[in-house]
Amino acid sequence: NEHCRIEVNENKEAVLTNLSSVNPTQLNGACFEQPVPLKHGDVVTIIDRSFRFEYPLQSTPKRKRSRSPKDETLQQVAEVELLPKQPPGAKSLDAS
Repeated sequence: NEHCRIEVNENKEAVLTNLSSVNPTQLNGACFEQPVPLKHGDVVTIIDRSFRFEYPLQSTPKRKRSRSPKDETLQQVAEVELLPKQPPGAKSLDAS
């Protein structure tokens, strides 16, 4: 079952379309019937899962705001940096 679709239009806008009448997708807590352009920071909810749309067109200052533990976990996962693997037997450069 498909619940929604996000497409990028000719103006480089991401447009959200609801595809389910049984479990309608919500945008910022409200149901919608017509396709709607997404804005940076919008929250898309599909059944019981919420996703924050992040697409800054220009640099925006970060704001501190309270987060639920689930949001905090998602943020931590998003900020993980992949480190290059060291070959077996290689010594770490950390001081012991």
